[in-house]
Amino acid sequence: MRDRGGRSWRAALHVRRLGVVDVADVARWTFGMRGLADRFARTPRCLAEAVGGMKGGSRFGPGSLIIAGGLLILPVMALARLPFVWWMEWGYAAAVSGVAYLMNVLDKKRARAGQWRIAEATLHLLELAGGWPGALLAQRWCRHKCSKVSYQIVFWLIVAAYELLAFDFLRDWAWARGIAEMMQTLPEPRRLSRGRLKAERGRDSNAASSHRSRQSHSR
Repeated sequence: MRDRGGRSWRAALHVRRLGVVDVADVARWTFGMRGLADRFARTPRCLAEAVGGMKGGSRFGPGSLIIAGGLLILPVMALARLPFVWWMEWGYAAAVSGVAYLMNVLDKKRARAGQWRIAEATLHLLELAGGWPGALLAQRWCRHKCSKVSYQIVFWLIVAAYELLAFDFLRDWAWARGIAEMMQTLPEPRRLSRGRLKAERGRDSNAASSHRSRQSHSR
């Protein structure tokens, strides 16, 4: 497509944002610009961001660096306290983050080319294995999965779990020990062996039969 200035653009447009459409329908819109001009644009924000992504722009900026750095503070401190060989710890963290980054970039390229996509479960599994920093970098750099709410919910739940685990580890598992102690104070459920259960059932049946016999004698 071309804008009023004659520049050529590639854009991704979500059909569901247009409502009911049919073949040969004509869609008209105004290009949205990031910043103040975006307030006056009639285009859905996904189109404006998609156009920016096709131009080679990204969401990776100073804000993304601050967020990524802040999220890495607790995990890095916890990783430094693990009783393993340091190069194995940092090597694993770097490797799994690198694989998660490459898989997200590959999935973005396949999406643009209309090819078979990488399953979201695979991407989440890499994030759960510790590759969420690389996945976050790929999301901000390539504008990948940023607008999919369901995906972002699972992603940030994984990040939150890592932050909570790292924080509790640095506090010598204070929260985990507290939960374990609370679980021990709860009353245990009544458990009956098979033999005892049969005996109680037989006792109940005998009591019911004796009750019926007394009723029959009284009549």
